Amino acid sequence: MSDARQPALAEWRAELLRQSERARTIAAGLTPAQIVQPPAAGKWSVAHCLEHLATTIGSFCPYLESAIARGEGSPPPAPPPYRPGRFARWFIRMAGPGGRPVPAPKVYRPPVEPSPRAAELFAEAQSALLALLRRADAIDLNRWKLRSPATPLLRFRVGEAFELLIRHNDRHLDQAERARAAVAGK
Repeated sequence: MSDARQPALAEWRAELLRQSERARTIAAGLTPAQIVQPPAAGKWSVAHCLEHLATTIGSFCPYLESAIARGEGSPPPAPPPYRPGRFARWFIRMAGPGGRPVPAPKVYRPPVEPSPRAAELFAEAQSALLALLRRADAIDLNRWKLRSPATPLLRFRVGEAFELLIRHNDRHLDQAERARAAVAGK
């Protein structure tokens, strides 16, 4: 099923494809040593950023899968437009570019020594997210909920989870670009 029924899904699909290309560009031309090299002590390398994103997406996918499957059992004739709640809007802003830096929850942290294959891991995670996005066209993005992989206390609607992941991708792709600029000339 295409994402033509819900404009938010079409927009997010385009964003995910743009982000995938952006990640390829960031990693292109770096040696394996450069991709894993932090720009400074205590900072994340390009690989740290991309693995963090792959880990975060991978953590959310089973929860998204479950929520979408529940929604597929009772699809609405015409899903209403996506509308995030007030808390979700705040959370999405905080997780996106320009949000206050906070330590990543343990479940989302990249390994201390990230893989030189981090760009591939990110691409695989993005593909899985795109597949779920296509399936979500059949459901009401505002109705079906999932819990956060980090804590059962946080719950998001399916649409909110997709938007959160996309904005979070932008935040860390910006960080990866800065890391690349710092190590590419070394």
